[in-house]
Amino acid sequence: MIGENGITVFHLADNSGWVSGDYLEGWIKEESDREWKWWYLLKGWNYPKSTHQEINGAMYVFDKDGWMLCNRDIIIDGQTYHLQNWGGAVET
Repeated sequence: MIGENGITVFHLADNSGWVSGDYLEGWIKEESDREWKWWYLLKGWNYPKSTHQEINGAMYVFDKDGWMLCNRDIIIDGQTYHLQNWGGAVET
């Protein structure tokens, strides 16, 4: 959500207030096209797009819109990986 002064903010789940996206980093789950999808928020309100990235020791792949890909095989730098249902990549 865009708050005052054009700053992106997130509403806290316990309804206790708002926090700026500039200070957050972590997984965000959103509904898109009638299904739940995940994307990864980086500090400074940025997110990985059209790339793979290691997060907490596991590799994840993101599409052009920043959604985490899962349940498919993908080739990265000539090596085939299987993206599990939770998104982490396993070398095949």
